[in-house]
Amino acid sequence: MTPAQDEGWSPAYGVRVPIDFTGGPSRADLDHGDWRGDAECAREDDRWWFAGPATAEYRMAVTVCGECPVRRQCLAVALVYEEEFGIWAGTGARRRNTLVAQLRDGTPLGEVLDRVLDHGHHRAPVQTKSGKPSSARRPGSFAFPDFGGSAA
Repeated sequence: MTPAQDEGWSPAYGVRVPIDFTGGPSRADLDHGDWRGDAECAREDDRWWFAGPATAEYRMAVTVCGECPVRRQCLAVALVYEEEFGIWAGTGARRRNTLVAQLRDGTPLGEVLDRVLDHGHHRAPVQTKSGKPSSARRPGSFAFPDFGGSAA
């Protein structure tokens, strides 16, 4: 095991799985929890983060997460500790399950986080062959649900 790896606990299976923390917050940083005081959700209704996906509360929670300065730490905690419930860093349990599988397969934590989170909230548009920006999102990038009345 390298210095960046740690044995992660997998509550679903009750086994220890090596997690490569390269590029992500360390286990000590996640365990310390100082980041939680800066979380946007700390100032909002707790029920939003446990609402069903087709609700206004769910969409509001995802929106609040999109502006949160500690999304990276939040998502790292949810993945490392395999949080089964609620919205963490704008992701639901189903999405996180696929990300946890990537960690179990040996993908470094930082790489998984980078694929999901849009650090500047605005990525540069993808250029097409014609030179015009594409409105299509990049594979693996985080996208907020359509708030035009469709379910999340």
